[in-house]
Amino acid sequence: MTVAEIFDAAGLTANGPVPWRSKVGESSPGIYVVALTNDSSAELPCAVDAEYLNPQDAKRWLRNEAVVYIGRAANQGLSKRLSQFYHHKHGQKSPHRGGESVILLQCDLWVYWAPTTDSIRAEQRMLAAFKDRAGKLPFANRLGGTAEKNPDTKLVEFAGRNWLASQLFRSGLEVARPERDRGIDLIAYLDMDECGSFIACPIQMKAATNATFSLSHKYRKFPDLILAYVWNVEDPAKTTCFALTYDEAHAVAKTMGYTESPSFAIGGAYTTTKPSATLRELLAPFEMNSTKWRAKLAQSVKLRAPFDARL
Repeated sequence: MTVAEIFDAAGLTANGPVPWRSKVGESSPGIYVVALTNDSSAELPCAVDAEYLNPQDAKRWLRNEAVVYIGRAANQGLSKRLSQFYHHKHGQKSPHRGGESVILLQCDLWVYWAPTTDSIRAEQRMLAAFKDRAGKLPFANRLGGTAEKNPDTKLVEFAGRNWLASQLFRSGLEVARPERDRGIDLIAYLDMDECGSFIACPIQMKAATNATFSLSHKYRKFPDLILAYVWNVEDPAKTTCFALTYDEAHAVAKTMGYTESPSFAIGGAYTTTKPSATLRELLAPFEMNSTKWRAKLAQSVKLRAPFDARL
């Protein structure tokens, strides 16, 4: 399985690579992959043996697979997390015990990465895709990710989705939830009794316990998509939402200079978990409440004038 296919399983695009132990200039949280190849789209040209490994590690070695480890940086930047990995001593409890078998390898290694606000879910998807193809987890992954052990991310997503749905209901909109996760979290719509036709708008929700802004190229493909950034979901008194079309979010990112960053220009995505005062000012016009959603829906789907009048 190629590195590109691994990232694609999580809807991400790989940045890099850089040689193992080289600095990665990415301060955002995200996901990373250690591989035996510097070509993300290529399978290994030939099998790689590692007879020098101890019997326990040798049992896990997959001689025909390019990917040897999938890791994540959930609560810190990728640069810091990978630095911890580089400085880890095999057999120690910290700073990066997960994946420590990588340190035993005596071959060229390459590091790929992608920023994301949901590294736990991305890790789960990538590991599942690898296991489906190879029959096992990557060589240095001992466990199938930590999403099941740490449900916080799932709870945040669940709380954010329910909060957002309640806002939409209060606006007089109906809400549907797709059965499969294909990039759309909710669909807001007005039924035919109100407007004479079925008007619907897909919503991609970005929920966080604090303040986070992100943008990915992959959302350009959804017509009329609304990106809903739900902040502070664990504190109902502070929970708020900013709703932007892709073009509006891109304009904000461009003004902030994010679209010129390697993460966005090359990797196709950018994330910041510490919005500056300038970013907050740019987002302020898009802050939502229960009285604004109908107008936002009308804007997104470019409704005809007769229907706009009914809103």
